[in-house]
Amino acid sequence: IYEKISSTMNMQVFIIDNNDIVISSADLNTPVGEIYPNNNVLKEIQDSHNITGNNYHFAELNTMIYNFPIEQAEWKMAALIPLTYLQSDLKIILKNFLLVGFIGIIFGIIFTLAFSITIISPINKMITGIKSFEKGDFSLKLVEDGNDELTILTRQFNKMAEEITQLLDNIKMNERQKRKLEIQALQAQINPHFLANTLNTVSFIAKLKKETSIETIINAIIELLRDSMKNDDSLHTVQEEISLIKNYIIIQDYRLMGKFDVEFQISPQILDFQMPRFILQPIVENAIIHGIEPSCRRGLITIAGKCKNDQLIFSITDNGVGMKIEELALDSKNNTVEKNSRFSGLGVSNVNNRIKLMMGDQYGLKVLSEKGSYTTILINLPVITKNPISESREEHHV
Repeated sequence: IYEKISSTMNMQVFIIDNNDIVISSADLNTPVGEIYPNNNVLKEIQDSHNITGNNYHFAELNTMIYNFPIEQAEWKMAALIPLTYLQSDLKIILKNFLLVGFIGIIFGIIFTLAFSITIISPINKMITGIKSFEKGDFSLKLVEDGNDELTILTRQFNKMAEEITQLLDNIKMNERQKRKLEIQALQAQINPHFLANTLNTVSFIAKLKKETSIETIINAIIELLRDSMKNDDSLHTVQEEISLIKNYIIIQDYRLMGKFDVEFQISPQILDFQMPRFILQPIVENAIIHGIEPSCRRGLITIAGKCKNDQLIFSITDNGVGMKIEELALDSKNNTVEKNSRFSGLGVSNVNNRIKLMMGDQYGLKVLSEKGSYTTILINLPVITKNPISESREEHHV
């Protein structure tokens, strides 16, 4: 039964009885019918009393001794297996283990590199974009090719870049528009200076000839010109703006031969508040020319001013011809001047643009009107108790 096993493994397999006589052996060197010749081996076998079998390392022969009791008789089966045979499998296992470990390490390195690239590459691209931002190049747009957190961060970066670009474009456009208005104001300043000097001469002549009405009109025009020649960004008081309006009304009253009346409803508490120059005059001019003049009845212009919710609010209402909805200068959605409106000229649009440039987009004009009945223009300004621009110039001068 165990002959082939013995030859394959190069081991000794034999059966001994209780007298240590070899009953059966697969090894020709182990004589059958005689006592096993190696006393040390016999001693190891005899010292074993476990019925399930035992094994020992026998250093003398460099073998492992395995013995099993045979229950049907007082015999024992013993096997001496060389350690070289047992260790041959261990070498194969160790070799396979090292090979698998090496392959695992290589795979781990490749996986780590690939995983690192998926993280480091987007970060490097983002760093490149930030460096481009530092140099003033806002045209770079990062690729959004995933759904992870880095892609979300990249998407937010692109959105931020677009918003910054749009903001810079808006700032540039506003600056160009502001410069254009400043140039127009400087160009328009030349004629008023010449005209004011000429009108002073005419006023002097009218006074000599006792032409009181002519003198009054010319003096009112001179006062308007003096205010119009102040083309800086400084503010003046509400009281000064009302005085300017009154001078303009004097001129128009003579021109229309007393066809309209003007009623002022200005709260005394706002008279010392600051506001931009020539805000009310173009609106009153529009009310007279487009509202009162075409009307067949006597005109009434009501100029009101008050402080409400920390805002300075003016309203100029005329009982003129009114307007249709499509003729309104400002719509209720974006408060922009329409080209086909009654207010598409320079005056009212200039006022609206100046307010927004100087005070912010939340301020400006709003129009309410009813055809054949009335027109009201609301002016919304911030409450300014002092002129910050004038103060900064005075400090700089000092």
